[in-house]
Amino acid sequence: MPQSRLVSSFRRIAGILLVTLPCLLAAPALGMAQPPTVLAMRIDGTITPVVADHLEEGLRTAEQDGNAATLIEIDTPGGLLQSTREIVQDVLAADVPVIVHVAPSGARAASAGAYITLSAHVAAMAPGTHIGAGTPVTGQGEEASEKVVNDSVAFAVAIAEQRGRSTDFTREMVRDGTAVSDQEALRVKAVDLMAPRDALLTELDGRSVMVGADGAEREVVLQTPGAQIVEHDLGFFGELRQWLASPERAYVTAAISSPDVMR
Repeated sequence: MPQSRLVSSFRRIAGILLVTLPCLLAAPALGMAQPPTVLAMRIDGTITPVVADHLEEGLRTAEQDGNAATLIEIDTPGGLLQSTREIVQDVLAADVPVIVHVAPSGARAASAGAYITLSAHVAAMAPGTHIGAGTPVTGQGEEASEKVVNDSVAFAVAIAEQRGRSTDFTREMVRDGTAVSDQEALRVKAVDLMAPRDALLTELDGRSVMVGADGAEREVVLQTPGAQIVEHDLGFFGELRQWLASPERAYVTAAISSPDVMR
């Protein structure tokens, strides 16, 4: 073969490789698409400013990292009303779907925890859990004034109305201290579904929710089967701050500053 033809053949082969090699290298990556991620946080114990800050940070992280959803697992007897209001405001305005799951079995979303659960885009409960008892009390554990109770009723009802949940239940849980089991909460439409954690993401798949606020709402369809859970923990210093904000200290602080305590 003449040298000129040999050089021409090599050039054609090199040209073909330049075109096809990137496609061949990209093919495995295209076939291994990353599964969606769900950022998970946990509330155990009293709702305090530490918890409010932690959840705000988690919601912000979920938005920045492009997580498919934020999962808040909750087991609480209640806490400070101001911290609860801050959490609810953050959840209502979240640009990533927020799922609040009362879990594990035996857990409760009492008082402040009930308000937070009601504010979620999707409110879920594990079997054997309960929710309610949202009557505010003073820092000394005494019944709050009628003014504070009325304000709390309006707060709870506004949340329920925005999320399309039972306003009758929310009124009763604040005025009468009503609490219900997971099955009853589902029946009265206080929550959306009942599922253990290992089945939760499958049960959520395909649900449509509206995220965002202030005229920037948009519809999101949850696609969660096989999603990777990314834990967002308090960390050592966060746990220390939460220990320092123990129920006894929180109630003493609230008693000095205001009567807005829920437990």
